[in-house]
Amino acid sequence: MRIAIIDCGTNTFNLLITDVTEGTISLVHKEQVPVTIGKGGIEKKIIAPDAYKRALDAMQLYSLRIKEFNTDKVIATSTSAFRSTENGPKLRNEIQELTGINVEIISGDLEAEYIYKGVVWALPPEPGSTYLIMDIGGGSTEFILYNDHEILFKESYALGASRLIEKFKPSDPLSAGNVEDFYLYFKEVLESSLIKECLIHKPDYLVGSSGFFDTLRSITHYRFHSEQPFPEKDKNYPITLDEFKYSYDLLLRSNYQERLEIKGMTPFRAEMMGVSIILTDYVIMNSGAGTIINTTYALKEGVLKTFIETNP
Repeated sequence: MRIAIIDCGTNTFNLLITDVTEGTISLVHKEQVPVTIGKGGIEKKIIAPDAYKRALDAMQLYSLRIKEFNTDKVIATSTSAFRSTENGPKLRNEIQELTGINVEIISGDLEAEYIYKGVVWALPPEPGSTYLIMDIGGGSTEFILYNDHEILFKESYALGASRLIEKFKPSDPLSAGNVEDFYLYFKEVLESSLIKECLIHKPDYLVGSSGFFDTLRSITHYRFHSEQPFPEKDKNYPITLDEFKYSYDLLLRSNYQERLEIKGMTPFRAEMMGVSIILTDYVIMNSGAGTIINTTYALKEGVLKTFIETNP
C-alpha cells in the first residue's frame, strides 16, 4: 500500500509518501513547503490572509503530488496554528473543499504522542537510560520524558518559535535584554512542570526532532565535520555540548542577514533560530541532559507508525 502522510505544521507543511509492505516501509517521495502560517497573526489567534493563502497553495501542490505518485491512502494532521486560531477550522474546511484532503486538527497531547512514536521508531531507548524529546514547532513545543519501558511526562507548550517572536518582538540581532526576557519566561512556564520532572528522572539524552534541530545538525556538521559526507540518511546524529555552545554564540551574535549566510542554514528558519536555541539552552541547563541527539523522525513518522500498528 502506498501511503501519504501530511503534517500541516505552523512553520512547514511536510509530505511523506511511502510504500508499506508487511510492516516494512520504503521511501517514495519526501517534500517540505515553508508556509509559516503563524507569522503575523498567531498571537492574535488568527491565520493572516497571506499565510492562509500559502497554506492553500501548499495543499493544492500536495494534492497534485499525491495523484502523481498514485497514492492509495492519505492521512493529514494539523497542529498548533490550526487548533489555536479562530480561522484554523475554516482553513481546514477550505482545504477539504479544494483538494478532497481531510485534515485532522489534533490536540497537543496527541501531537506529543505521535512525536514520541516517531522518535522511538528511529531511536529505540536503551535500558537504564532516560530521554527527553524536544520538538520545537512554530506554534508549540512538545516535550516527552521517557525511558525504555514507559513515558514519564509529556506536554505541549505554547512555546513555538513563531509564537515567541510574535509575542516578544525581539531586536535583530537579539539583545542581552531579549535573552534575559526569554529565559525568565521559559522559567515561568517550564520550571514547575517539565523541569521539576527532569530533576526527578534525570534525562541522559536530549533528543531534538524536527526543523530547528535538523538545521542545527547541518550547521554543526559543516563547521566541525565538513571533511565527512553530510549525514543526510542518518536517522540519528549526535551533537556535542561544545558544538551546541559554538552554535549558540554564533546565532546570538548574528543578525538575520548574517544567519542566512551561515553554511548549513535553512533559509526560512533563519529568523527563528535565535529564539529556538535560547529555549534549547534553557532546557539543557535545567534538565541536566548531557548529550544531544538529532533524529530525523518526528510527527509524520509517528502517524505512519500508528497506521501500521492498527492496520497489520
